[in-house]
Amino acid sequence: MPYYYHTSRTGGLLMLLLLALIAIAAIGFWRGWWGMDVAATDHGQQEQVTFDVTVDKQRMNEDKNQVIDEAQQLAEGAKTAAETRTVEGKIKQLGDDREHLVVHTDDNVDVEFVINEASEITSADDQSEKAADLDVGDPVTVVYRESNGVNTAMKIKVQSQAS
Repeated sequence: MPYYYHTSRTGGLLMLLLLALIAIAAIGFWRGWWGMDVAATDHGQQEQVTFDVTVDKQRMNEDKNQVIDEAQQLAEGAKTAAETRTVEGKIKQLGDDREHLVVHTDDNVDVEFVINEASEITSADDQSEKAADLDVGDPVTVVYRESNGVNTAMKIKVQSQAS
């Protein structure tokens, strides 16, 4: 390869590195990670200029921890969204203990769910309900999570009955 190719490629990488350093410096000043004070003093015939750079490590750590927390929340949210599923249909069967529910979907499929204390049950007008309030034939939307072949209802919303 020609010499100028290597030179321009290296120069481009150096320029990219310089831009990255400038961006980091600008973000650091903006976020309060560091600051600079300039002072000029006059000592007779000689003027002296001093630069004082301060670094706020606590602010840097706070921002780092905040970024880590937000990234973890995003990852957990994405994981939860990926793991949950939704099904709509009518309640076909309720266990006597109200801890099991079978929903018959519009696709003519029966899906069984486990209801536990963490399952959120609401009516069509978003009022909180209990599993004891559910009846066979109620149209429902169930948001659930499948784990080891068991569908656990996270949210059960009773839809309004069509007249």
